[in-house]
Formats: sequence, C-alpha cells, structure tokens
Amino acid sequence: MLPRTGEGATVSASVTNGGINVGSLDNFDVTEKSRRHLEGKMNGGGTAVDLHTTNGSIRLRSRDTANMHAEDPTTDDGKAPKDLKSLKDR
Repeated sequence: MLPRTGEGATVSASVTNGGINVGSLDNFDVTEKSRRHLEGKMNGGGTAVDLHTTNGSIRLRSRDTANMHAEDPTTDDGKAPKDLKSLKDR
C-alpha cells in the first residue's frame, strides 16, 4: 500500500511476465514508462517504494478505490480473486 494522501513516494515497479496498471491516482507523475517497467512520483516524491514480480501484475490505485474493492470481493475483471492463503499452503 502506498503512503497516505499528502505523503510523498518515489515508485519503481517492474514485472517479468505481467503488466503494470496505474489507476486514477491523484498527484502521481509518471517519469518513465514501458511495457514492463514504470517509475513515478506521488506528491513530488519521497519514500522509495520498489515493486517487483515475476509471474504476476502490479496495480497501483488510491486507498479509496482499494477500500471500495475490499467491500466487493471481485477483481476488476469481475472474477473472484484467488485465495492467497491457499496458494501459500501448497
């Protein structure tokens, strides 16, 4: 989760097999963007946030959007999310 509104962050995100999605984040300026890498500053920059994944996607969204989705257990594509605990126990 990114810092609270008003706090700054410098974000670096990269994926190997997946995508990067930035929702409607206020005060987020993209400084570099490609298919597998994104860099940007929230509220002018600040705390470094490094995100990396190999077989998955990264989605950045506002806390309000995240809370709204927490109440509705479906993902953006309308499908139920995978149970991460059951995947971890394998």
